[in-house]
Amino acid sequence: AYFYTHFLGIDVSKLTLDLCLIDRQGKILEQLQIPNNTDAWLIVLKLFKKYGLAISEVLICGEHTGMYTYHLLSWAVQSAHIWVQSGKAIKNSQGIARGKNDAKDAARIAAYALRFEKEARLWQPLDETIEQLRYLESLRQRLLAAFNAIDVPMREQKNFIKPTHFKMLENLTDPAVQVLKEQIKT
Repeated sequence: AYFYTHFLGIDVSKLTLDLCLIDRQGKILEQLQIPNNTDAWLIVLKLFKKYGLAISEVLICGEHTGMYTYHLLSWAVQSAHIWVQSGKAIKNSQGIARGKNDAKDAARIAAYALRFEKEARLWQPLDETIEQLRYLESLRQRLLAAFNAIDVPMREQKNFIKPTHFKMLENLTDPAVQVLKEQIKT
């Protein structure tokens, strides 16, 4: 027994969501592009209403694209069944795919959801503390990268340039290095 009657494939990008709604037979019912913003869910609800679909009847599958999936994931709060899958898994399931554009990718994602619905793992929101820790760890990694981008070349140059030139560079970079050290510590 299958649970879903329809599948919504979503190709997520920074500015837009390309949608492809298919039925259980794989027939494309609708393809459209909408803004990737907080109003996207309202557009999706109108699409479901147009086809007389309850939220629970549709498996929504999107490719994980990091922070750009934020609005898509927020739909889970509205009881949407969201499956976020790695792009590699979706691509590997397709074999040789001809043509590449966002609309075709959305159709491929919808077909993937239909084909592998039994393996779907619905997205669950993280505990608030865990989510904050993830953001903090990501920020820490970026701060470390910025620190190393400044500090490592400075230390490497020390013995290979004139001491007066090194001192000049050190005076310019030291404030930034100190701020980065403090932010990393915090």
